[in-house]
Amino acid sequence: HLRDDLACDLHVVHLDHRLRGAEAAAEAAFVAETAACLNLPCTVEAVDVRALALERNLNLHAAGRLARYRLLARVALTIGAQAVATAHHADDQAETVLLHLVRGAGVAGLRGMRPVVAWEEWRTFAGDPSLQADHLRPRLIRPLLDVPRARIEAYCTERGLTPRRDPSNADRRYLRTRIRQDVLPVLTALNPQIATALGRTAADCAEVADFLEQELDRAWLTLVVARANRIVFDGRRWRDLPPALQHAALRRAYALLGGSDTLGRDDVVRACDAVGRGVGKRIELPGGV
Repeated sequence: HLRDDLACDLHVVHLDHRLRGAEAAAEAAFVAETAACLNLPCTVEAVDVRALALERNLNLHAAGRLARYRLLARVALTIGAQAVATAHHADDQAETVLLHLVRGAGVAGLRGMRPVVAWEEWRTFAGDPSLQADHLRPRLIRPLLDVPRARIEAYCTERGLTPRRDPSNADRRYLRTRIRQDVLPVLTALNPQIATALGRTAADCAEVADFLEQELDRAWLTLVVARANRIVFDGRRWRDLPPALQHAALRRAYALLGGSDTLGRDDVVRACDAVGRGVGKRIELPGGV
């Protein structure tokens, strides 16, 4: 087993979203039984994701993601884990890049999912300010992000493993499903290695996004002149910034003031225009910011 090669302790975590009744409960039992057969500790919990979606004004996909990361973060802190691993693979990454592209994302969105995410960032995925880590800083890792789905399925076939499949992944009400079923097959016909190609695009965009973050860190020290319950930019220094850094600064300020991580480009441009005009210009952004 890989766990022996890496000399690491594993803990299995599974969440029942309470969206598919007995079928989902059977999957949770399957996970618990499999973990027991492998002598692995296991945490299985259930969350009413539909109720969470209504409470947070989210769609079901976003609410499910919130619930999963909240559970993963809580368990990681409880057991003292150094890392949390998810099974996202290369095809998932390709879908994510295309999903963001269709929605008009910039460089930060086109970087897709990253193979390693620091605790300080991924803890925000859980949307729970009470999650405090003291000395622990468990990373979020995605070790299969470069591995195509076909290779994973071949591995299961070779070893006589029968994976459980979530039928909700075929629900065409979701844009991601339509991208998986309609868009990716067309792109694969044009380039059989499309998942790998999109993965490279994501990696390139990640490098650019990381560079912008580093430049913004340096500029932020003199750009922000007041922090309290609001963020005030120095007008002269703001005007000296290139547009890419102005947009990045605006997004950071929005997030620090309680906004989400999905501020659209049109809102960013409007807000940057307001900052550039100075006193007397006021706009409302999503989330009451």
